[in-house]
Amino acid sequence: MRRSFLLFFVLALLLLLSVTGFIAYNKITLGGEPSMRNSEEFEEKCSGLPEQIEYGKLPDFKSEKDRQNWMIKLDTLGNSIRAKGLLDSYFHPNGPIISYGYDHSGYFVVTFKNCSMVEKQQMNEIYEIIDVEARKLGIENIPVLFRVESFPSVDKKTSKS
Repeated sequence: MRRSFLLFFVLALLLLLSVTGFIAYNKITLGGEPSMRNSEEFEEKCSGLPEQIEYGKLPDFKSEKDRQNWMIKLDTLGNSIRAKGLLDSYFHPNGPIISYGYDHSGYFVVTFKNCSMVEKQQMNEIYEIIDVEARKLGIENIPVLFRVESFPSVDKKTSKS
């Protein structure tokens, strides 16, 4: 019974994540070393689609069961990072992170606030924190997708006062 509930929860979460926009696009694979982000890139980013930078390597799933087990590991990783407060100092307004979690493809996703300046060194630090915690859970070379997005905004026409 508990196992079927956990499976239902994981599947519902995956559906929710895919519906809420955690769809990977404009992916830049940099083999673990992202390029330095400069102001021109961010100016372009502020008016364009979200850019994504990938660290680590996505596992090769041999079955749906492998994928489900991987998603459970990512959920455990996110919960562990949150419970220990490992990324708290990087969260907005003191830092660039506005959210983290995982997507339907199997990436651990870290979202930076749109147009915040994020240096290569800072992304490396954040990846290292995630990687160290992932290794404690038996995950090697954790695939992390860094992306830049804006905060959701309230449309004054549809909001109630």
